[in-house]
Amino acid sequence: MERKKACIAEKSCIAIERSHASREKRFMHCKRRFMHCEGDSCIAGKGSCIAKEKIHALQEKIHALRERFMHRGKKIHALQEKDSCIAERRFMHREKRDSCIAREDSCIAKEIHALQEEIYTLQKKIHAARE
Repeated sequence: MERKKACIAEKSCIAIERSHASREKRFMHCKRRFMHCEGDSCIAGKGSCIAKEKIHALQEKIHALRERFMHRGKKIHALQEKDSCIAERRFMHREKRDSCIAREDSCIAKEIHALQEEIYTLQKKIHAARE
């Protein structure tokens, strides 16, 4: 009888060990899978961080370009005021001064147009980076 109990106890010990080994195997498998997934998410996280940094840099560029654009607008306004003063005072060389101002206005207008195009391309890049 005692031998039978010992045999049953031994079998249950073996079963427990096998069960434990099986659980250990499953745990290690899950752990490896989790580590692999975590690695993938880290890589994806780095990619999104890089994309966010690029978007931020492009937004800063757009902000700087808008400030330059605003500065050009103020310069044009000042030139227009200057032009009206010139017209009021009726300088002798009015035509010459007007042509100089017109040339300055066209140069500034070209710069503004170039800045607007640059802003537009940067906004396209931001949109593409977000997708």
